[in-house]
Amino acid sequence: MANIQRRPDGRWRARYRTRDGKERARHFARRADAERWVAQQEAALVRGDWIDPALGRRKLESWVVEWRANLVDVRPSTLARTDSVLRTHIVPRFGHRPLAAIDHVEISAWVAELSQVRAAATVRRTYQVLHQVLDRYRAMVLVGAWGGLRIGELCGLKRHRVSVDRRRLEIAEIVVDVGGTHHWGQPKTKAGRRRITLARFVASELQVHLDRWAGSELVFTAPEGGLLSRNHWRARYWQPAVNAANLAPLRPHDLRHTAVALWIASGANPLEISRRAGHSSVAFTLDRYGHLFENADEAVADRLDDLYGSNGEGGG
Repeated sequence: MANIQRRPDGRWRARYRTRDGKERARHFARRADAERWVAQQEAALVRGDWIDPALGRRKLESWVVEWRANLVDVRPSTLARTDSVLRTHIVPRFGHRPLAAIDHVEISAWVAELSQVRAAATVRRTYQVLHQVLDRYRAMVLVGAWGGLRIGELCGLKRHRVSVDRRRLEIAEIVVDVGGTHHWGQPKTKAGRRRITLARFVASELQVHLDRWAGSELVFTAPEGGLLSRNHWRARYWQPAVNAANLAPLRPHDLRHTAVALWIASGANPLEISRRAGHSSVAFTLDRYGHLFENADEAVADRLDDLYGSNGEGGG
């Protein structure tokens, strides 16, 4: 649980706990900077890409070992091909690189180079393995953790409901899994059908995702294309990633709770939270998340101080 307190010297002390229970803290001149830093650290913990500053930036070769250990229900022949691709192409090229530093531009250049010396089938298979390692559902997790979409809303999100240029999503359809059968429907309440604006970095990640996996009506699809099964996704992708990051028992729905906490930390009021989350009422929002607004009164007082200062002390 994050905690932000004002010190006697006027600076703000921001604290949060890592997944192993250790406390981390930094000091800031402004409360807004402290809140922003805490929100960024907690979001990184949820995404699974938080890096201990004392350990440096995690390299791909380290992550590959954990990723490979969590491959389950895969045929021996497929595992053998995957191991060969990792050993021959991926680890030699990217193993020493920090995970966060491997971007789309670098991968595209690598694919172009590989295409000059390898058969198309080999290049395609190698590219697919690398993206499995880097997780093709990164944008999906970011939209859930920062945009507050439910898992059924993520699985049912259609491309024509997305405007990356405007950073806008429209939630109008959901997919519900009943006894292994998928059913399309509308959000349960009128408030559930809504438009939200994404943070710029999330919209940028979403654009990369759309560019890489074009050609489908849906934004997030199964690896082979088509409707993404929430249960399959949870078992095959989400749970291994959560286990590898030592974040168990984190659930996909917890991304939504994280989003609300981040909105509150950014200064959003209960009405704004209710609208973004698609809650049926502000009362529901306060009942569920009211404890996160405990510092709101202090924040208002601080903003009044800022307003007074901007108009000139003493009333000008």
